[in-house]
Amino acid sequence: MWQLIKLAQVMSKAFPPHWVYFDTEPLIKAGWPNPSVQLLQLMDQLQKNLSYLGLPEVVRMELEEHTLREARNEWLEANEKIQRVLRKVGHVPSFKELPPLPSREVLKGQLGKMTADFVKRFDIVPMTSRPLADFVNLAINRGATFTDTGRGFQDAVIVCSVLDHMKGVKNDSAVLVSDDNHFQSKGVTDICGAAGVNLRIVRNLDGVEQMLKEYLDEVSLRNWTRESARLKATLESKKADIEKYLIDHLAVEAFDVIGFQAFKNVKLISLDLISIENVYFSPSKDDRRKSSSNLLKISVDVKVRFLLHIEPWAVVLPESFKLVDDLRPVQIPPEIANRSSEREATVVVEAEATRSGSGYSNIELKRATLK
Repeated sequence: MWQLIKLAQVMSKAFPPHWVYFDTEPLIKAGWPNPSVQLLQLMDQLQKNLSYLGLPEVVRMELEEHTLREARNEWLEANEKIQRVLRKVGHVPSFKELPPLPSREVLKGQLGKMTADFVKRFDIVPMTSRPLADFVNLAINRGATFTDTGRGFQDAVIVCSVLDHMKGVKNDSAVLVSDDNHFQSKGVTDICGAAGVNLRIVRNLDGVEQMLKEYLDEVSLRNWTRESARLKATLESKKADIEKYLIDHLAVEAFDVIGFQAFKNVKLISLDLISIENVYFSPSKDDRRKSSSNLLKISVDVKVRFLLHIEPWAVVLPESFKLVDDLRPVQIPPEIANRSSEREATVVVEAEATRSGSGYSNIELKRATLK
Protein backbone atom coordinates (compact mmCIF):
# COMPACT_ATOMS: atom_id res chain seq x y z
CA MET A 1 0.00 0.00 0.00
CA TRP A 2 2.81 2.43 0.84
CA GLN A 3 4.15 2.21 -2.71
CA LEU A 4 0.73 3.36 -3.97
CA ILE A 5 0.57 6.14 -1.40
CA LYS A 6 4.07 7.41 -2.28
CA LEU A 7 3.14 7.37 -5.99
CA ALA A 8 0.02 9.43 -5.19
CA GLN A 9 2.19 11.92 -3.28
CA VAL A 10 4.51 12.36 -6.26
CA MET A 11 1.57 12.95 -8.62
CA SER A 12 -0.33 15.22 -6.24
CA LYS A 13 -0.09 18.99 -6.03
CA ALA A 14 -2.33 19.10 -2.95
CA PHE A 15 -0.71 17.87 0.27
CA PRO A 16 -1.72 14.24 0.91
CA PRO A 17 -2.72 13.77 4.59
CA HIS A 18 -1.89 10.05 4.75
CA TRP A 19 -0.58 10.31 8.32
CA VAL A 20 -2.16 12.78 10.75
CA TYR A 21 -0.65 13.19 14.22
CA PHE A 22 -2.37 15.09 17.03
CA ASP A 23 -0.98 17.36 19.72
CA THR A 24 -2.76 17.79 23.05
CA GLU A 25 -4.56 21.11 22.66
CA PRO A 26 -6.61 20.32 19.50
CA LEU A 27 -8.00 17.17 21.16
CA ILE A 28 -8.90 19.08 24.32
CA LYS A 29 -10.63 21.76 22.24
CA ALA A 30 -12.49 18.95 20.43
CA GLY A 31 -13.98 17.78 23.73
CA TRP A 32 -11.59 15.13 25.03
CA PRO A 33 -12.43 12.74 26.69
CA ASN A 34 -15.81 13.11 24.93
CA PRO A 35 -14.78 13.83 21.32
CA SER A 36 -16.88 16.28 19.34
CA VAL A 37 -18.93 15.26 16.33
CA GLN A 38 -16.58 17.31 14.13
CA LEU A 39 -13.55 15.32 15.32
CA LEU A 40 -15.30 11.96 14.92
CA GLN A 41 -16.49 12.88 11.43
CA LEU A 42 -13.00 14.04 10.42
CA MET A 43 -11.49 10.81 11.72
CA ASP A 44 -14.08 8.82 9.75
CA GLN A 45 -13.24 10.73 6.57
CA LEU A 46 -9.49 10.33 7.04
CA GLN A 47 -9.64 6.62 7.75
CA LYS A 48 -12.11 6.03 4.94
CA ASN A 49 -9.53 7.53 2.58
CA LEU A 50 -6.65 5.33 3.85
CA SER A 51 -5.21 7.92 6.22
CA TYR A 52 -3.62 6.86 9.49
CA LEU A 53 -4.11 8.65 12.82
CA GLY A 54 -1.15 8.99 15.18
CA LEU A 55 -1.34 9.77 18.90
CA PRO A 56 2.09 10.32 20.47
CA GLU A 57 2.43 8.53 23.83
CA VAL A 58 3.51 11.77 25.49
CA VAL A 59 0.29 13.42 24.23
CA ARG A 60 -1.80 10.53 25.57
CA MET A 61 -0.12 10.94 28.96
CA GLU A 62 -0.66 14.71 28.91
CA LEU A 63 -4.34 14.26 28.04
CA GLU A 64 -4.74 11.84 30.94
CA GLU A 65 -3.03 14.21 33.40
CA HIS A 66 -5.01 17.17 32.09
CA THR A 67 -8.31 15.32 32.59
CA LEU A 68 -7.45 14.16 36.12
CA ARG A 69 -6.22 17.62 37.08
CA GLU A 70 -9.32 19.27 35.66
CA ALA A 71 -11.64 16.80 37.41
CA ARG A 72 -9.90 17.40 40.77
CA ASN A 73 -10.09 21.18 40.37
CA GLU A 74 -13.76 21.11 39.36
CA TRP A 75 -14.52 18.81 42.31
CA LEU A 76 -12.90 21.27 44.72
CA GLU A 77 -14.67 24.21 43.08
CA ALA A 78 -18.00 22.40 43.40
CA ASN A 79 -17.46 21.91 47.16
CA GLU A 80 -16.49 25.55 47.55
CA LYS A 81 -19.72 26.59 45.80
CA ILE A 82 -21.71 24.31 48.11
CA GLN A 83 -20.08 25.88 51.16
CA ARG A 84 -20.88 29.38 49.86
CA VAL A 85 -24.53 28.40 49.39
CA LEU A 86 -24.73 26.86 52.89
CA ARG A 87 -23.32 30.03 54.41
CA LYS A 88 -26.14 31.96 52.74
CA VAL A 89 -29.08 29.69 53.59
CA GLY A 90 -27.86 28.08 56.79
CA HIS A 91 -27.16 24.50 57.77
CA VAL A 92 -28.79 21.75 55.67
CA PRO A 93 -28.57 18.52 57.76
CA SER A 94 -28.90 16.09 54.84
CA PHE A 95 -26.21 17.65 52.67
CA LYS A 96 -22.84 19.20 53.47
CA GLU A 97 -20.48 18.55 50.56
CA LEU A 98 -19.63 16.12 47.78
CA PRO A 99 -18.13 12.79 48.87
CA PRO A 100 -14.32 12.43 48.57
CA LEU A 101 -12.96 12.18 45.05
CA PRO A 102 -11.95 8.60 44.14
CA SER A 103 -8.26 7.86 44.20
CA ARG A 104 -6.01 8.76 41.30
CA GLU A 105 -5.66 5.12 40.24
CA VAL A 106 -9.44 4.60 40.25
CA LEU A 107 -9.97 7.74 38.18
CA LYS A 108 -7.27 6.63 35.70
CA GLY A 109 -8.99 3.28 35.33
CA GLN A 110 -12.38 4.89 34.73
CA LEU A 111 -10.90 7.33 32.22
CA GLY A 112 -9.18 4.48 30.40
CA LYS A 113 -12.49 2.63 30.04
CA MET A 114 -14.24 5.80 28.83
CA THR A 115 -11.68 6.49 26.12
CA ALA A 116 -10.68 2.95 25.13
CA ASP A 117 -12.75 2.76 21.91
CA PHE A 118 -11.65 6.24 20.87
CA VAL A 119 -7.95 5.65 21.53
CA LYS A 120 -8.05 2.34 19.60
CA ARG A 121 -8.61 4.34 16.41
CA PHE A 122 -5.10 5.79 16.74
CA ASP A 123 -1.68 4.30 16.23
CA ILE A 124 0.08 5.05 19.51
CA VAL A 125 3.41 6.68 18.67
CA PRO A 126 6.11 5.47 21.11
CA MET A 127 8.10 8.04 22.99
CA THR A 128 11.40 8.76 21.28
CA SER A 129 14.40 6.79 22.48
CA ARG A 130 16.88 9.52 21.57
CA PRO A 131 19.44 10.13 24.31
CA LEU A 132 19.15 13.07 26.67
CA ALA A 133 22.31 14.53 25.13
CA ASP A 134 20.40 15.14 21.89
CA PHE A 135 17.84 17.29 23.70
CA VAL A 136 20.56 19.14 25.60
CA ASN A 137 22.17 20.03 22.26
CA LEU A 138 18.80 21.10 20.85
CA ALA A 139 18.16 23.30 23.89
CA ILE A 140 21.63 24.91 23.68
CA ASN A 141 21.28 25.59 19.94
CA ARG A 142 17.59 26.56 20.19
CA GLY A 143 16.78 23.66 17.90
CA ALA A 144 13.42 21.94 17.34
CA THR A 145 10.83 23.61 19.60
CA PHE A 146 13.22 25.14 22.16
CA THR A 147 12.87 28.90 22.69
CA ASP A 148 15.36 31.50 23.82
CA THR A 149 14.15 30.97 27.39
CA GLY A 150 14.89 27.25 27.15
CA ARG A 151 11.24 26.20 27.16
CA GLY A 152 9.88 23.62 24.71
CA PHE A 153 11.24 20.31 26.03
CA GLN A 154 7.91 18.46 25.94
CA ASP A 155 7.13 19.73 22.43
CA ALA A 156 10.62 18.65 21.32
CA VAL A 157 9.87 15.14 22.59
CA ILE A 158 6.63 15.13 20.55
CA VAL A 159 8.41 16.26 17.37
CA CYS A 160 11.22 13.74 17.75
CA SER A 161 8.73 10.95 18.52
CA VAL A 162 6.76 11.78 15.37
CA LEU A 163 9.92 11.95 13.22
CA ASP A 164 11.13 8.60 14.57
CA HIS A 165 7.71 7.08 13.87
CA MET A 166 7.64 8.46 10.32
CA LYS A 167 11.03 6.88 9.70
CA GLY A 168 9.79 3.58 11.13
CA VAL A 169 6.74 3.42 8.84
CA LYS A 170 8.78 4.72 5.87
CA ASN A 171 6.57 7.76 5.36
CA ASP A 172 8.15 11.07 4.34
CA SER A 173 5.14 13.40 4.57
CA ALA A 174 2.60 13.88 7.34
CA VAL A 175 0.46 16.39 9.22
CA LEU A 176 0.80 17.44 12.86
CA VAL A 177 -2.29 19.16 14.25
CA SER A 178 -1.14 21.70 16.82
CA ASP A 179 -1.92 25.30 17.72
CA ASP A 180 1.33 25.60 19.69
CA ASN A 181 3.60 28.29 18.24
CA HIS A 182 6.66 26.22 19.22
CA PHE A 183 5.88 23.93 16.27
CA GLN A 184 5.90 26.89 13.88
CA SER A 185 9.55 27.69 14.59
CA LYS A 186 12.51 27.55 12.23
CA GLY A 187 14.01 24.91 14.49
CA VAL A 188 11.19 22.50 13.68
CA THR A 189 11.60 23.21 9.96
CA ASP A 190 15.33 22.52 10.24
CA ILE A 191 15.03 19.26 12.17
CA CYS A 192 12.39 17.98 9.72
CA GLY A 193 14.60 18.93 6.79
CA ALA A 194 17.54 17.12 8.35
CA ALA A 195 15.33 14.03 8.72
CA GLY A 196 14.33 14.26 5.04
CA VAL A 197 10.61 14.52 5.76
CA ASN A 198 7.84 17.02 5.14
CA LEU A 199 5.89 17.54 8.37
CA ARG A 200 3.12 20.04 7.74
CA ILE A 201 1.85 21.85 10.86
CA VAL A 202 -1.90 22.55 10.78
CA ARG A 203 -3.39 24.57 13.63
CA ASN A 204 -6.86 23.04 13.97
CA LEU A 205 -9.42 20.56 12.68
CA ASP A 206 -10.77 23.07 10.15
CA GLY A 207 -7.32 23.22 8.56
CA VAL A 208 -7.15 19.43 8.27
CA GLU A 209 -10.65 19.34 6.73
CA GLN A 210 -9.62 21.92 4.12
CA MET A 211 -6.41 20.01 3.33
CA LEU A 212 -8.35 16.74 2.98
CA LYS A 213 -10.94 18.40 0.74
CA GLU A 214 -8.27 19.84 -1.58
CA TYR A 215 -6.52 16.49 -1.80
CA LEU A 216 -9.72 14.53 -2.45
CA ASP A 217 -10.81 17.05 -5.08
CA GLU A 218 -7.51 16.51 -6.88
CA VAL A 219 -7.73 12.72 -6.53
CA SER A 220 -11.30 12.78 -7.85
CA LEU A 221 -10.24 14.88 -10.86
CA ARG A 222 -7.26 12.60 -11.48
CA ASN A 223 -9.47 9.49 -11.30
CA TRP A 224 -12.02 11.07 -13.64
CA THR A 225 -9.26 11.97 -16.11
CA ARG A 226 -7.84 8.46 -16.00
CA GLU A 227 -11.24 6.81 -16.47
CA SER A 228 -12.10 9.20 -19.30
CA ALA A 229 -8.87 8.25 -21.08
CA ARG A 230 -9.57 4.52 -20.63
CA LEU A 231 -13.12 4.90 -21.92
CA LYS A 232 -12.01 7.06 -24.84
CA ALA A 233 -9.40 4.44 -25.81
CA THR A 234 -12.12 1.78 -25.82
CA LEU A 235 -14.37 3.93 -27.99
CA GLU A 236 -11.47 4.66 -30.38
CA SER A 237 -11.19 0.92 -30.97
CA LYS A 238 -14.87 0.87 -31.97
CA LYS A 239 -14.86 3.76 -34.43
CA ALA A 240 -16.15 1.57 -37.25
CA ASP A 241 -19.13 0.44 -35.16
CA ILE A 242 -19.91 4.02 -34.13
CA GLU A 243 -19.66 5.24 -37.71
CA LYS A 244 -22.04 2.54 -38.91
CA TYR A 245 -24.48 3.38 -36.13
CA LEU A 246 -24.44 7.05 -37.12
CA ILE A 247 -25.09 6.23 -40.78
CA ASP A 248 -28.08 4.10 -39.79
CA HIS A 249 -29.54 6.26 -37.02
CA LEU A 250 -28.45 9.90 -37.29
CA ALA A 251 -31.42 12.08 -38.21
CA VAL A 252 -30.36 15.22 -40.07
CA GLU A 253 -32.84 18.06 -40.32
CA ALA A 254 -32.45 20.71 -42.98
CA PHE A 255 -32.66 23.55 -40.50
CA ASP A 256 -29.86 22.02 -38.39
CA VAL A 257 -27.30 22.05 -41.20
CA ILE A 258 -28.28 24.97 -43.46
CA GLY A 259 -30.17 27.30 -41.16
CA PHE A 260 -33.69 27.39 -42.61
CA GLN A 261 -36.15 24.99 -44.19
CA ALA A 262 -35.89 26.09 -47.82
CA PHE A 263 -36.30 22.61 -49.26
CA LYS A 264 -38.40 19.56 -48.81
CA ASN A 265 -35.95 17.01 -47.43
CA VAL A 266 -32.31 16.03 -46.95
CA LYS A 267 -30.80 12.58 -47.13
CA LEU A 268 -27.52 11.40 -45.65
CA ILE A 269 -25.39 10.00 -48.48
CA SER A 270 -22.15 9.31 -46.64
CA LEU A 271 -20.56 9.95 -43.23
CA ASP A 272 -16.97 9.78 -42.02
CA LEU A 273 -16.04 9.77 -38.37
CA ILE A 274 -13.13 12.21 -38.00
CA SER A 275 -12.39 11.98 -34.29
CA ILE A 276 -13.77 11.22 -30.84
CA GLU A 277 -13.63 14.37 -28.75
CA ASN A 278 -15.06 14.75 -25.23
CA VAL A 279 -16.18 11.74 -23.19
CA TYR A 280 -18.56 11.96 -20.23
CA PHE A 281 -19.86 9.19 -17.99
CA SER A 282 -22.09 8.68 -14.96
CA PRO A 283 -23.38 5.64 -13.02
CA SER A 284 -26.65 4.34 -14.42
CA LYS A 285 -29.67 3.63 -12.23
CA ASP A 286 -30.87 1.02 -14.69
CA ASP A 287 -30.97 -2.27 -12.80
CA ARG A 288 -32.12 -4.42 -15.71
CA ARG A 289 -28.66 -5.90 -16.05
CA LYS A 290 -26.70 -7.85 -13.51
CA SER A 291 -23.94 -5.88 -11.79
CA SER A 292 -25.95 -2.74 -12.39
CA SER A 293 -23.62 -0.83 -10.04
CA ASN A 294 -20.99 -1.13 -12.82
CA LEU A 295 -23.34 0.07 -15.54
CA LEU A 296 -22.50 3.53 -16.84
CA LYS A 297 -24.32 6.06 -18.96
CA ILE A 298 -22.00 7.57 -21.55
CA SER A 299 -22.10 10.71 -23.68
CA VAL A 300 -19.51 11.23 -26.41
CA ASP A 301 -18.85 14.22 -28.66
CA VAL A 302 -17.95 12.83 -32.08
CA LYS A 303 -16.63 15.02 -34.90
CA VAL A 304 -17.95 13.87 -38.31
CA ARG A 305 -17.97 14.89 -41.95
CA PHE A 306 -21.11 14.05 -43.93
CA LEU A 307 -22.49 14.52 -47.44
CA LEU A 308 -26.19 15.32 -47.83
CA HIS A 309 -28.47 14.99 -50.84
CA ILE A 310 -31.00 17.82 -50.98
CA GLU A 311 -34.53 17.33 -52.29
CA PRO A 312 -36.01 20.74 -53.15
CA TRP A 313 -39.67 21.63 -53.29
CA ALA A 314 -41.38 21.36 -56.65
CA VAL A 315 -41.44 25.15 -57.00
CA VAL A 316 -38.54 26.29 -59.15
CA LEU A 317 -36.93 29.40 -57.76
CA PRO A 318 -34.69 31.85 -59.65
CA GLU A 319 -31.10 32.35 -58.55
CA SER A 320 -32.31 35.35 -56.47
CA PHE A 321 -35.57 37.00 -55.76
CA LYS A 322 -37.04 39.92 -53.78
CA LEU A 323 -39.45 39.29 -50.94
CA VAL A 324 -40.36 43.01 -50.93
CA ASP A 325 -39.50 45.49 -53.66
CA ASP A 326 -37.40 47.76 -51.48
CA LEU A 327 -35.34 44.95 -49.87
CA ARG A 328 -32.11 43.40 -51.13
CA PRO A 329 -32.49 40.21 -53.18
CA VAL A 330 -32.31 36.96 -51.17
CA GLN A 331 -29.54 34.74 -52.53
CA ILE A 332 -30.44 31.09 -52.96
CA PRO A 333 -27.95 28.93 -51.03
CA PRO A 334 -25.64 26.99 -53.34
CA GLU A 335 -26.71 23.79 -51.53
CA ILE A 336 -30.14 24.10 -53.13
CA ALA A 337 -28.75 24.75 -56.55
CA ASN A 338 -26.22 21.91 -56.32
CA ARG A 339 -28.62 19.57 -54.50
CA SER A 340 -25.86 18.51 -52.14
CA SER A 341 -24.07 19.76 -49.06
CA GLU A 342 -20.87 18.59 -47.40
CA ARG A 343 -20.53 19.60 -43.78
CA GLU A 344 -18.48 18.97 -40.64
CA ALA A 345 -20.38 18.79 -37.39
CA THR A 346 -20.27 17.46 -33.84
CA VAL A 347 -22.62 14.62 -32.98
CA VAL A 348 -23.54 13.66 -29.43
CA VAL A 349 -23.65 9.88 -29.08
CA GLU A 350 -25.31 8.43 -26.00
CA ALA A 351 -24.56 4.89 -24.90
CA GLU A 352 -24.28 2.49 -21.98
CA ALA A 353 -21.29 0.36 -20.99
CA THR A 354 -20.18 -2.01 -18.27
CA ARG A 355 -17.12 -1.03 -16.24
CA SER A 356 -14.77 -3.57 -14.68
CA GLY A 357 -11.22 -3.70 -13.44
CA SER A 358 -10.00 -4.59 -16.91
CA GLY A 359 -11.77 -1.72 -18.67
CA TYR A 360 -15.10 -1.16 -20.45
CA SER A 361 -17.23 -3.66 -22.33
CA ASN A 362 -20.77 -4.31 -23.58
CA ILE A 363 -20.99 -0.86 -25.14
CA GLU A 364 -24.55 -0.33 -26.37
CA LEU A 365 -25.19 2.74 -28.52
CA LYS A 366 -28.53 4.35 -27.72
CA ARG A 367 -28.98 7.69 -29.51
CA ALA A 368 -27.24 10.20 -31.78
CA THR A 369 -28.11 13.86 -32.26
CA LEU A 370 -26.40 16.86 -33.83
CA LYS A 371 -24.89 19.13 -31.20
